[in-house]
Amino acid sequence: MLPGEAAPEIPSDSATVTGVEPASSADDRSRLQVAMLQTENAILERPLICKVCNSAPVRELYLPCGHLDSCSECTKALDNCPTCCAQIRATVKIFFA
Repeated sequence: MLPGEAAPEIPSDSATVTGVEPASSADDRSRLQVAMLQTENAILERPLICKVCNSAPVRELYLPCGHLDSCSECTKALDNCPTCCAQIRATVKIFFA
């Protein structure tokens, strides 16, 4: 800086500096991102929950229709598929890796 030149002005609000955010804004964004991911995860896991009791994981595939709708306990009480009403002639136990 040469003598007689004014010093460059520094913004007092850190949010006005390009690429720098207040810490609370970054924290809020992280919390929002975590909440969105948790919601997405719950939506993706929903098809793997028993459609009868809504709590246990699905474990039985119905034949001949091929639907996968219930846990082992609930399947014992079913004669027809809850999705298509086809008669359940046999079941196959399913294991997810």
